[in-house]
Amino acid sequence: MQNGLQPTLNGKSLGYVGYELLTTLAERQLMLGQSVILDSVASIQKIRDAWKSLAEKHQAEWRVIECISSDGAVHRSRLLTRKRNIPGWHELEWSEVERVKDYYVPWQDDHLVLDVVQPFEENLSKARLFCE
Repeated sequence: MQNGLQPTLNGKSLGYVGYELLTTLAERQLMLGQSVILDSVASIQKIRDAWKSLAEKHQAEWRVIECISSDGAVHRSRLLTRKRNIPGWHELEWSEVERVKDYYVPWQDDHLVLDVVQPFEENLSKARLFCE
């Protein structure tokens, strides 16, 4: 991001284009009768509604697991030391996390909240129970 402006493609922010691509890929999987996991912040209701509608359209179960960090220092440390190793893909900076906080809409639908400061096995067990 330069000068505070979001990069665009055909008049749409690259972030939104990314969501459109993810939605298309999810639909293709559902059309094949396969499961889909959308690993995303999904910060606005419009995206969430689109994905929920997609699940309904393909008669797929809709389960939302929100991962949070109750400890900001842990969150920041994990972000700054994470390496995704995706060629051509930049690593997130803390300033991007702070920016998303400004417009993030809290989840209202039924969902499970997992805190990443809790032990992995505990969170995994909760996720499995929620998805049964």
